[in-house]
Amino acid sequence: MKKISHTTVYGKGVEHWIIGLMAQEGLDVYLPIADDKGIDGIIRKPDGSIVEFQIKSSSQHVLEKDCGLFASVDYYKRPNYYYIFYSGILKTIWIFSSADFRKFASKKSSEKYQIKLNSYKKKTAQPKPIFDDFVLSSAKKPLSNFSKFLR
Repeated sequence: MKKISHTTVYGKGVEHWIIGLMAQEGLDVYLPIADDKGIDGIIRKPDGSIVEFQIKSSSQHVLEKDCGLFASVDYYKRPNYYYIFYSGILKTIWIFSSADFRKFASKKSSEKYQIKLNSYKKKTAQPKPIFDDFVLSSAKKPLSNFSKFLR
């Protein structure tokens, strides 16, 4: 039997926590049986349209200078697709549309992208101010409404 890594367990836990926050907000959230094509969940909006999302997390066990680095991310160009990033060290959630992610991410290989959402100065990590518009919640900002991000 294959051993499950700490990062896999942590990542799945963060996914369920964020989906729980969505449900508490009253969003109509659906989870696919298989984590396929980068879809961790689907939200049905009041108008009947759907939003697909993928959640990526960075645990408290990474180097602090890299706590907002999300590498090896598959890019999906879809009109109603969102990337949700969570840093355990920064206690911050960011939400990017597919187009916004592509605008700020750098290409790592032919199919993978990376984005660094934190800066590291004087041995302290902090969210990059350039991404303030994408912050759903942080240690300094109470949880916002998911709906305002998922237009």
